Amino acid sequence: MQKNLTIKALLLFIAVIFTAACTNQPTNKQTQISPVNSHVQITFTYNKQQGRASNQYAIWIEDEQGNYIKTICATKYTAKTGFTARPDSLSAWVGKAQLANMQSAEIDAFTSPTPESGTQTYFWDLTDANGQKLPPGNYKIYIEASLFWKNKIIYEATISTKQSEQQNVTIKQHNLYSENKNLDMIQGVKITFLPKSK
Repeated sequence: MQKNLTIKALLLFIAVIFTAACTNQPTNKQTQISPVNSHVQITFTYNKQQGRASNQYAIWIEDEQGNYIKTICATKYTAKTGFTARPDSLSAWVGKAQLANMQSAEIDAFTSPTPESGTQTYFWDLTDANGQKLPPGNYKIYIEASLFWKNKIIYEATISTKQSEQQNVTIKQHNLYSENKNLDMIQGVKITFLPKSK
């Protein structure tokens, strides 16, 4: 009888611990937290495609003269090894960022696995690749999406960080493809400058 009570108590204790552990698990995926200071928010709908030679994208910043400043995000395959195995993948970004000359730690800072389909949100805190704050001015934001082998789309926007009011930025779309495949990979691109909260 004493042994049965001990076993029941032990099982009850294990059940309580297990239940507590399960309820403490996060229910949402980790998301980026919007910066408090002035920043740029970049959002779009990403639709994961089937097959090879697709599903790659990169977001980067240049100054008004076209000098590379910083990569906000790049899919891991291209950034790590894919740019040599598949040179067509994100070729504009790879060349502009001089990816072949980057250190592994620097690449790790902006890479992420190819996401699942859904709304993607990224932030630029108006700093360069070394974390130094940039002076107010005009900057260019690019999103390159490898649709299928050499076929790609590049989104381009110029933003002024001199403004004191929120602004939605006009986006140019450069269609660099010869076949209509995976055209819905990235849609609904929106770029907004958000000045520091009062």
